[in-house]
Parts: sequence; C-alpha cells; structure tokens
Amino acid sequence: MTEIDSSPLVLHGRRRSAARLRSGVLLREQGGVRRRIPVAAIERVEVRGRTGRELAVFLTSNDPRPAAPGRSLVSRSAPAVREFAEAPRRALPVRDAAEPRPDGASLVSVEPSRPRQGGERAGCPARLTAIRECSPAALR
Repeated sequence: MTEIDSSPLVLHGRRRSAARLRSGVLLREQGGVRRRIPVAAIERVEVRGRTGRELAVFLTSNDPRPAAPGRSLVSRSAPAVREFAEAPRRALPVRDAAEPRPDGASLVSVEPSRPRQGGERAGCPARLTAIRECSPAALR
C-alpha cells in the first residue's frame, strides 16, 4: 500500500479529485497529478462557497496583498469539507503577524499520480470500485 492509499483522512471532490492529510503534508490529487503541499506552505484553510462545499487552501507569501486560494476542491458534502478543513488548521504552525513567510508555491511539489485501475476512484483500491464513495474505513 502506498502512502497516498493509507491516509486516514480523505476528502473526495469532483472529477475524481481527492485531498488527504498525511505526516504534515496535504496531498491533493486531480487529473493524474499529485501535489504535495507541506503544512509549512499553508497560510490558512477556509470553507467557502454558498453551500460550504469548497475547501480553499491559501499558500504563504511575502506579498502584503491578500492571497488568492492556491488550491481548492469542491466536494458533494459540506459536512465532510468542514470536518476535513479542521485537520490542516490544527496542524498549522502558530505564526507572528510580522514573521516573514516562505514562498508557499515554491514548497509545493508536483508529480504524476499512480495510474488507476479500470474505473478506480481517486484514492480507492480497485476492489472498491462498486462503492460510490470510498470512506477511510473502507481503505483499511
């Protein structure tokens, strides 16, 4: 089992996208690409949208202007988005307002995600393809 498959906390989004928090890294998978966003690169995490189904991740920057979300994920479940957002928020380091910030975008690594097996949903083993939503418990 790979690191991405064994994460206990998973948020599924549209078009087979998924987000996981594992060992101080937010893993964001979409369109065959995996982004590794270290918690040190995250300024804040917000739940957005009229229905609260969008998770927005803001990266750190030395730019004094307000940051635009670096990465976002829209899910079907607003409660799942709210619950998932709390995990990275708890992991964020406490920073002084005057403390210089690293350039979060430069800390993000991008790599191809592993190929899926016949209809496999992002982050769900092929044996679970009949299940519409893949829960963390099903991955154990």
